[in-house]
Order: sequence, then structure tokens, then C-alpha cells
Amino acid sequence: MCLLLSGCMHHARLQPYAGQWVLKSSGKNMMALDTKVQRGKIVGTIVGPQHFMEEANGHFEGISLPIAIKPVTGRWKGNIVELTIGRKPGWDKMPMTLPDKNHALLGWTHGKVPAWRFERTATGQKASVATDWPVYDLTPEIVDIRQQLRTMAEEDQAARQKKWIDSKEIEELSEKDRPALEAIFAHYGWPKVSAFGVEASNDFWLLIQHQPLPLQERMLNPMKAEVDAGEASKEKYAYLFDRVQLGEGKPQHWGTQARCEDGRAILSPLDDAAHVEQARKEIGLDTLEESLKRSDEICAHVQH
Repeated sequence: MCLLLSGCMHHARLQPYAGQWVLKSSGKNMMALDTKVQRGKIVGTIVGPQHFMEEANGHFEGISLPIAIKPVTGRWKGNIVELTIGRKPGWDKMPMTLPDKNHALLGWTHGKVPAWRFERTATGQKASVATDWPVYDLTPEIVDIRQQLRTMAEEDQAARQKKWIDSKEIEELSEKDRPALEAIFAHYGWPKVSAFGVEASNDFWLLIQHQPLPLQERMLNPMKAEVDAGEASKEKYAYLFDRVQLGEGKPQHWGTQARCEDGRAILSPLDDAAHVEQARKEIGLDTLEESLKRSDEICAHVQH
């Protein structure tokens, strides 16, 4: 029974959001959302793998165990439900909308990736998640390597984000990092997301991007194999592929590479200019215009 008019209104608005919902990836239930209305708000849980990587086009990669359960609360805010997932200090807030009665969209408020599309389960059917994902096993050795890669990547970026970029300093950092990168690859191959985590895998890629061409060439096929296995980023592979292509005197494919001339970014040659925007969109890259705008900002601070 509703004792207050406002409480009754909120209950009626929230009731369509109650239910059991699943989010699929690779044909399997990746996340399960269980919600009900209680005292004028949504309460429930969300269950899914603790480790995964989401591309800008909304595809999930590097999904790995363990499975995590987080509490969910939601309140009516404006014309949407605002969900809070988890507890302080690591909670996330996501708007929840219903495009129709059988689907729910959870969208990150920063808008960098598409909304997660959950499907309502049939009445009486229990929402569950798949458990046959690879295990994310963080050994002390892997922890040390992750920290080593993070430190190297921070030094690399600090040198490239100065007001005036010194090319000599960049070259010295590349040379200093090379033995460690070679050793990691010799022992583990291209760092898998499921083994090293998204950040460390991306740090390794970033550092390889700034190595000489022969090392980049050696890394290209191993990275592609991990991309195909869902263990590395498609977007970042595009950057490495284009860089190797240009290094070998060939045109790039995705338009990720530009050179600096007189403080401006000049796009390097393309192999298919008519379809480059479509190629970028397919793997989650933004438009060439947006990319070149960022490159202009970098070129304005390069000194030779």
C-alpha cells in the first residue's frame, strides 16, 4: 500500500524496470541484472565477470573470471532511472532506460561507448551468467610486470605531454624500455587481457608503438592473433598496423597516423580513402576529423 502520493507515482514509474535481464556476449550470458521495486526505488544485483575490456564500438573482449556480484539501487531522476552499481568508493552510476518492455539500456554517462543492451528473461526463468570464461590469475610475477609496464608508460607519456616535446628524450626512453619489452614478450608472448588486465595490455601496446620498426613488425602478427582471440584491442591493433605499413613505405588503412609539418598534423597516405571512415567505424574509431584535431594539438608542441 502507498501511503504518499509521490511514493505511489514512483512505484508505478519504476515497476516496468523490475525483472530479470541478461546481457549477451559471443552468444553467452555475460551479465545478469535482477531488479525489483521496494519503497519507491529499484533494488537488486548485477552479476558478471570481474574483468573485461569494452571497445568503443560496444564489443566486449578479454572477458575473464572471477564472477563478481554487485548491489544495485536505482531512483527516478527526471525521466530516467539512475542506477548506482556497487558501493562507495568504487561505485558507478548509469542511467537505465527502456526502449521497449523487453529490453533495458544501461549507458555510461560519459557516453564513450554504446549503452549495454539487456534482454528481459521469460517469466519464471532464472537469469544466470556463463562461467566458462578464462580465469584471471594475478600471480605476484604478473603484478610486478604490470607495475613495471605502468611505470614505463607513465614516463613515456610524461615525455610526450610536455609543453615542448624533445625528440632526443623520446628516443632515449624507447631504447631504455626495449630490453624489458623484449623479455616480457619472450616469456609471455603478447600480454593477454585475461592474464595481465586491460591496462597492462594497453601499456605494452603503447610502448611497442614507440619502438623501432623491426620490433613493431615482430609484434604485429602476435597482436593480431590475440585480437582474434578477444585478448587485445582491435582499435589499438589498427594503430600498430598503420604504423608498420608506413614504416615499410606502404599506405595506411585506418588513417591513424599523421606527421607534423609546421605545427600541423598532415594525414599520411591511405590505401582506400573512399572507405576509410567506414573502416574506422567498424572497429570503433572516431572520425578522421576528430582524430586530426587531436594530432594538431600534439604537433603544436613538437620541437626537433
